[in-house]
Amino acid sequence: MFNKILVALDGSELAERALPIAAELAQFHGAELMLLRVAEGEPTLTEKAVGYTWIGAPERMEKDSAESLAYLQQLATAMPQEDVRIEFKVETGAAEAEIVRYAELEDVDLIVMSTHGRTGLPNLILGSVAKGVVAYAPCPVMLIRPKS
Repeated sequence: MFNKILVALDGSELAERALPIAAELAQFHGAELMLLRVAEGEPTLTEKAVGYTWIGAPERMEKDSAESLAYLQQLATAMPQEDVRIEFKVETGAAEAEIVRYAELEDVDLIVMSTHGRTGLPNLILGSVAKGVVAYAPCPVMLIRPKS
């Protein structure tokens, strides 16, 4: 029986494919559904009114965190399961480490995530974040493959 199900999301359509499956499991088990997005905050070149500028890691993390929170709120609001308790959280740092840390901290019973997300299919069988989570997670991990 699952009491807490964590869904790791990165904003990609591939990652979001894990959400309906996790929501059905949460509904079936009466579990809490926890949506997590990790804002990595890589420096980015951005356009200004005149020219371009670099947004460094702290500024980028703040921007990514705000965007990630809005994204998770939107997903939670759009969930069809009315009787599922949904929590959402944005963490900052390296994705695989933060997913594992959050699962440990919250005593998660199951992690549901896509095998590939924002980085696409560079690792043909299993994405690098998924590999790390499977290797170090304190609980079972259910991986959702991209549809062919």
